[in-house]
Amino acid sequence: MNDTRVHWIKTAALRDNYLYCVYGKYNILFRIDITCWTYQKIAILEWDYQGGMATDVYAADGKIICVSMSGVKIAIFNPEFEKIEYYSVEAEPTELVESMMCDNKIWFFPRNLPGKLYYYSLEQKRFFEDNIWERVINQIGLRGRISRKCFVENGEIYIVHMGRVVKYNPSTCIMKEIVIPIKRNYADIVKMDKIYYVLIEESKREVFSWNTENGQISEHKGIGAHDYIKLTKVGEAIFLDAGKEIDILTNGVIRKWEFSGDAKVKGSHFINAVKYIDNWLLLPWGTHSFIKCSSDYIIESMHEIEISLKDVWRNTIPFLEPEILLTDFIDGGQYENRNIINAWHNVGRKIYGLLK
Repeated sequence: MNDTRVHWIKTAALRDNYLYCVYGKYNILFRIDITCWTYQKIAILEWDYQGGMATDVYAADGKIICVSMSGVKIAIFNPEFEKIEYYSVEAEPTELVESMMCDNKIWFFPRNLPGKLYYYSLEQKRFFEDNIWERVINQIGLRGRISRKCFVENGEIYIVHMGRVVKYNPSTCIMKEIVIPIKRNYADIVKMDKIYYVLIEESKREVFSWNTENGQISEHKGIGAHDYIKLTKVGEAIFLDAGKEIDILTNGVIRKWEFSGDAKVKGSHFINAVKYIDNWLLLPWGTHSFIKCSSDYIIESMHEIEISLKDVWRNTIPFLEPEILLTDFIDGGQYENRNIINAWHNVGRKIYGLLK
């Protein structure tokens, strides 16, 4: 096989009829013409190569902005001039748990708290450090490694951490804990207007919702015997991801994901979606297909994108130190796990075929 099917797409940006993505496995920035589902590789992003490193992608001011999760650094691609520029903060390497774009700023959330909070101003074209962040984090007593999520809504930052939800307003420097009256550990949480939806750690077959306006708590029972592992907000719906199956929560009711015609999902895990006219484009993570859905979330079509392995290896290998590449390749044969050994043998055959 001379191609690799694209997956591990964390986020994407839509500009005209092109969907801009970064294939996290190889740090490849490419664009897809969604009128015919063909791709064009733009570049291998020239920051430290780390296989499997997810990258966020945003569109602003006619440009495409890529955010590395391995540090406070961005790559800005100008489609008009086909040019990429790189910017970073001269600081200790920072592992990120999430990035978000809000109010012409890109926020960089640290994986470990208290940590430093940075943002990049698209208007001023420079990085800033939020100097109040660490103090208010210490005051409220947040510590340790964030394993859940962060998100931005209406200019405020929400952090889900160790069964707690806190809201931080960077404009007023006020942090407030949101006390959700569901005394359970949260496996995941999303917010839709005035309602929080909570996936419970102990019982991943049910979702609770809390209406902050009237205080009502509702239970939404899952269907089938599978456990949910992630909640994803897509428009007015919440997708409940069970790895190989997905259910949808709309109007307070969980239902099966509907298909149109011959469409069928082969492994359905995804973590984000992009709005396209009246449709939704679901980005592949565990699956290899970009999924096009109608406005009422019925699957209409699925599209796989294959990238040539020659493009991948010829552009990725130069960014690795030869000694590291050789050492990793040799060490790969020392694993007892037969799947890993076979994987390294396959890599060796492909490298040999490309270089001969």
